[in-house]
Amino acid sequence: MPKTEEQKKKARENAREWYRKNKEKKLNYQNEYYEKNKTVRQDKQKEYAKTNAGKKSVIIASWKKMGIIHTDYGELYEKYMLSTNCDNCGVIYGMRGSGGNFKCCDHDHDTGLFRNFLCNSCNLKRR
Repeated sequence: MPKTEEQKKKARENAREWYRKNKEKKLNYQNEYYEKNKTVRQDKQKEYAKTNAGKKSVIIASWKKMGIIHTDYGELYEKYMLSTNCDNCGVIYGMRGSGGNFKCCDHDHDTGLFRNFLCNSCNLKRR
């Protein structure tokens, strides 16, 4: 049965009062839980990072950290995954760390707006 506005207001007031009385106890419990389950959470995070969704999340987060601005990061990620050749010189992307021309996300450093995916060489020349 739906609650009336008066009942909702009373429930919110009761919840606030309970939180005020139990704030320290709740924080202590959260801290203890955090410490007790630290390694379990870290292991779960590592496993998630190995999944496709985890990899996508890490890549998009790195773009945002670099200041890259785009209206749809999901769309940008799809383009990133489908891109096999440099849009500037046409070279096939190599693996990062192998000394080859790896894929870079080219963006305007003043505005942060994404421009294109380029190989490392073209990206360095463009700055």
